[in-house]
Amino acid sequence: MDRPSDEQATILWLVEIVPELRPLLEEHLECYDEVLPYVVFESDFTGWVIERARGGDHEQARRFVESLALDDCWADVVSTIRSWMGPRTARDFDAYLQPPTATQK
Repeated sequence: MDRPSDEQATILWLVEIVPELRPLLEEHLECYDEVLPYVVFESDFTGWVIERARGGDHEQARRFVESLALDDCWADVVSTIRSWMGPRTARDFDAYLQPPTATQK
């Protein structure tokens, strides 16, 4: 699959990379009859990755996190997924993207 260029494609791309997300997407579609990117990404997918990380299934969690690689070639994806985030997540995300200060190095 090519790099995603919109919200729908990004969700499908994540599911392709981490097929274990497919049941979550299917449940989401059953509940909402459409993909609500903010809900599926920040609630469904993020909750899933937290459960995997805390439960010791680091391989699945790692694949999800690595799919969100934030190098320059993914600037278009970053701008897409940031629009799905709530204010707190967006603030944390922005802090993550800022270069470390001299005291953080």
